[in-house]
Amino acid sequence: MIPKIIHQIWLGPAKMPTAWMNTWREKNPAMKSMLWREKELEEFGLQFQDKCNHLISKGEFRGASDMMRIEILDRLGGVYIDADSICLEPIEDALFMNSSFFVGRDYDHKRKEYVNRMSNGTIGSVPGHPVLKEYLERISKSDVTKWWKMGGEMLTSIVEGRKDVTILPICTFYPTNWDGRKAPVEGKIYARHIWGETKKLYDTPEKVKVAVITANLGNFEKVVSHYQQSFPADYIHFTDENFPPRFNAMTPRLQARIVKTFGWEMAPGYDYYLWVDNSCQLDNPDTIKWFLDQCEDVVVFKHPHRKTVQEEADYLKHRLLINCPYITPRYENELIDEQLKAVDPSQELYASTAFMYRNTPEAQAMLKEWWCHISRYHSIDQLSLPHVLSQSKLKVSVIPDNYLKIPYLKYVR
Repeated sequence: MIPKIIHQIWLGPAKMPTAWMNTWREKNPAMKSMLWREKELEEFGLQFQDKCNHLISKGEFRGASDMMRIEILDRLGGVYIDADSICLEPIEDALFMNSSFFVGRDYDHKRKEYVNRMSNGTIGSVPGHPVLKEYLERISKSDVTKWWKMGGEMLTSIVEGRKDVTILPICTFYPTNWDGRKAPVEGKIYARHIWGETKKLYDTPEKVKVAVITANLGNFEKVVSHYQQSFPADYIHFTDENFPPRFNAMTPRLQARIVKTFGWEMAPGYDYYLWVDNSCQLDNPDTIKWFLDQCEDVVVFKHPHRKTVQEEADYLKHRLLINCPYITPRYENELIDEQLKAVDPSQELYASTAFMYRNTPEAQAMLKEWWCHISRYHSIDQLSLPHVLSQSKLKVSVIPDNYLKIPYLKYVR
């Protein structure tokens, strides 16, 4: 049985992506988690310590990590996981019980030699597995200056044709390639790889400008204070005092939708915008990082209560029928049926309480179209959000977790 140990390595002076790494511990609380840095590896006494030290001195941290992970697994067993991987689902016991060695495939559609390549970014093994022994033997004979040959390429040549390994589908740990192309879904998806090194995300977090946008028009509620964030961001809160002049006959609730859909224009110059309803609070120091980790173009939440646009519309109509004191004053004259005719009512429903988007022309066009639906039909913007996203060419990440129960947001109303 593969030991229930998570191994992660972080070398060098760059800031460690703790928000990504911590997802593995959070989703797998029964597993022991081991973080390996230079100090721990020095104390561990690696067989290839000299080779690793040489690569570290040259700033080739990936090459050193490629060697270190194999020796750690050979001696201790467990699951090695790259630092730029986010855990989406707990690792099932079946993987530990039914395998002595498992690995996932990686795929780069632009490079034919990668079609059947194994990835060394996630490897599970018992201690002393024959694959690891052969791997270490090959490393001992390899030229350390060509460290890139000791990763997935070497692993693939060792694993091919063996009967004592479990090879998992691409989607298991790499559902999305570095360029955004999605792998065929052939089984359970456990993780999402961020491609931190490929996209140079480790080097540039301080250069990414993020704005957190909120609005409290009509001054109905007290302004929410957010938890101090580890990732720098500007907080831009629109009120009756600082909102630009607008049509007085428009309800404050609909006016707030202007901020929601045109934050990029009202507060220009940011790379990412995080909209948060004034009913929600950023409740964790890594909330912004957590959103950024999952945002390709747009990231939204699955609705926590209803599954489809039709269900949401039926819910609203029922609440209006019974004269709900919260719903009726706000939405009694809005065009629910007309909105349903303009969209596909069977589409999956998203929550729009909090969402992030990357500031691109495509995202701006989608948001403009969203405003057209909101202002024409219904200010319950969840009715039209699935439609405008599906009509765009944006890469949309849907978070399946209930936003009311995650540790990153807190509902305060």
